[in-house]
Amino acid sequence: ARFGVSIYYGSPDKKQFNEIIKGLAKKNNIVMDEAKLLLEANKWEVSHGGLSGRNAAQFINYLSYMEN
Repeated sequence: ARFGVSIYYGSPDKKQFNEIIKGLAKKNNIVMDEAKLLLEANKWEVSHGGLSGRNAAQFINYLSYMEN
């Protein structure tokens, strides 16, 4: 408000969250059945603060770490 600019940081809905998960998984070469990937992502978002791009990225980083 100080400079007359407002930035909105919205949360994705469930469909958008799932698309973010699938896109990040592909980008990070994570090979997993899509249904299992989305189920695990759903568990993650419930226990880590809800739907957000940040939570999606943290989930994918976690999967990447677990694969190595």
